[in-house]
Amino acid sequence: MKAEAVVLSLGSNIGSREQHLLEAALRLDQTDGIRLKLLSSLFETEPLDFETSRWFINACCVIETTLEPGELLGICKVLEMKAGRELDDLDRPLDIDIVLFGERKVTEPDLVIPHPRFKDRRFVIAPLAEIMPDLKLPPDGRRARELASVPSCRGLVRRVSSRAFSEEA
Repeated sequence: MKAEAVVLSLGSNIGSREQHLLEAALRLDQTDGIRLKLLSSLFETEPLDFETSRWFINACCVIETTLEPGELLGICKVLEMKAGRELDDLDRPLDIDIVLFGERKVTEPDLVIPHPRFKDRRFVIAPLAEIMPDLKLPPDGRRARELASVPSCRGLVRRVSSRAFSEEA
């Protein structure tokens, strides 16, 4: 089976936030059928779409995988639970969202790809623009770096760690 490039958004707003993200990236890379290709710097971001006083640390990573979207979602959920995430809690030690999965479109009750709100979230777009500034995003082909500065992209972000990783580096 041919490997596909996948963009994941990683976030944490409780506990050792940076450590949760770095461990998740490492565990993904150690999983059969997944290879970590790029990892952005870490960004502190304001919470969006729910009430909490705890800001997030967010990053984006690009992996290559031979897994199907549902299989990858299952692995992400296991990693979240191992980090201590509770399903009904808004605050989370680890949150992993599948943003893009190659050129695929998926619409299932528990998984929609491309992620329906990723272009409106600066906590996704800023890290993505750092590691893949020229990535053309569906459905209109606008580049990640272009979206990082549009007013509809919401949320405050600031880089807190320049630990960006590239397999090619």
